[in-house]
Amino acid sequence: MKKDSTNKYKYSKIQYFFWLLSGAEISVLKDCPTDYNRQAGIGFTIFMTSFLAFCSGSYAGYFFGESWTSAVIFGLIWATLIFSIDRSMVVTLKKDPTKKKQNFWMAFITRAILALLIAFVISIPLELLIFKDNIEVHKPEFIQNKILTIQGNQKTIEGIDDILNRGQRIDSDLTEVQEESKFTEPQNNPAFDQIKRNLNNKIAEKEALRTKMNSAITARQNAWSAIPTYFDSRDSIYKKNPNSSQYRTWEIRRNEATIASQNFNVFDQASLNALQKQKDDFIKTWRETLTEKEKALLDDKAKNRNKERTADDNIMGARNQIDSLLVKNQNGFVFNFMVLEDAAKRYKEVLIPIETSTNNNELNEFENSEVSQTPQKFKKVTQYDPEGATIFFLLWLIRILFFTIEILPTVAKIATPVGAYDWAIYRKEEDIRKDLEQKTSKYLEQQQRLREIEDLAEQEQIKERTKIENDLHKGLLTEIAKAQDEVARKKIEEFKQKHLPVKQNGIEI
Repeated sequence: MKKDSTNKYKYSKIQYFFWLLSGAEISVLKDCPTDYNRQAGIGFTIFMTSFLAFCSGSYAGYFFGESWTSAVIFGLIWATLIFSIDRSMVVTLKKDPTKKKQNFWMAFITRAILALLIAFVISIPLELLIFKDNIEVHKPEFIQNKILTIQGNQKTIEGIDDILNRGQRIDSDLTEVQEESKFTEPQNNPAFDQIKRNLNNKIAEKEALRTKMNSAITARQNAWSAIPTYFDSRDSIYKKNPNSSQYRTWEIRRNEATIASQNFNVFDQASLNALQKQKDDFIKTWRETLTEKEKALLDDKAKNRNKERTADDNIMGARNQIDSLLVKNQNGFVFNFMVLEDAAKRYKEVLIPIETSTNNNELNEFENSEVSQTPQKFKKVTQYDPEGATIFFLLWLIRILFFTIEILPTVAKIATPVGAYDWAIYRKEEDIRKDLEQKTSKYLEQQQRLREIEDLAEQEQIKERTKIENDLHKGLLTEIAKAQDEVARKKIEEFKQKHLPVKQNGIEI
């Protein structure tokens, strides 16, 4: 035990060491013997958390560096970080002795979240050490499941189903193109149907004009035949009677025939020829398109078959690659943690062999060509795993234990009643606050006096400047008035000399 030279209370060196770790104000704590053990307990909890962090970090560092030097260095760094965080969490949590009810919920929740994260990080390397045997047992099963899963994912990536579906679509399109090629012109083609409709309308329009012209010519001929004749004795011939009503009818029919012939002759034959050419060109282009499409489909079919073979090769290559990669890294830190997490599953997807099917692309099925020459099929079934449930329970028990250790200093500081140390810290902070407020008040008063002096000086300067400006302004106005008076007198004298009569010897000139 030790006795301080200025204090009658005794404490041990171990207590002093843990006080340093707890972040307590030792100069204040020495006068509060009832809080010696409380602060030492908080410091001891921080020490144990840092020690466990050192063990955890050293084990993790050994995994990565594979040397004790790197393990110890990383463990020290990690323990220092955890110590700093824990110490800060405790130091920043203070009580107000003047309040009957302390409100620590917000502080507790934030520190609990941080403690939860730290507990998880610290516990992971120790979990790997504790469950090392279980990890080694589950490694082969984990590797096999990963290989089969990645092989199935590779099938999805390579798009085997899409490749086969594309092959079926290509065959269907090829059959459709070959069937369409049997027709002489496009079928159910809106663009071609519109061209054909326009051409037929143009042909019908021409035929209608032709029919109308022929009918008008026939009517003209019939009207000519119906005109009565008479014998012209002078010319000794028979002539049509121009005075008859039939003759006037013939003239009407003749005009109608002339108009119909003119309409037929002015018909837009070029437009008809253009439509006919458009139809022929469309059919030609359609046939060329069908030929090119058939050729492209045949090329796509060949490429799709090559792509299918390449996808199969890539799937097997990915399987072999991931197999070698997993075997190579099976002793890594992250890999072991993945195995442990997989072993801690309460429900697992188990691969059960099923009968071999001729369809090589069923979902959730994987091939195992290493068992026999005939590919073996599997399907996934979810089952309850008692061993995994046990590991899961123990894992969370360890994590909760670490979380409890991590949050314990905060809980201890919150749960314990206000002690002498809390009162001493509160009074010391109040004294410091009052001293600062007093100094601040004096400083503010001094600054206020300085500002008042500056304001008075500034006002005096303004008055002096205003007086000088007024004097200058007054003098300037006086000078301006004198100058204006002199100019006015000079102008008056000049006016008199120019415009008023001058007396010489008493006589005005």
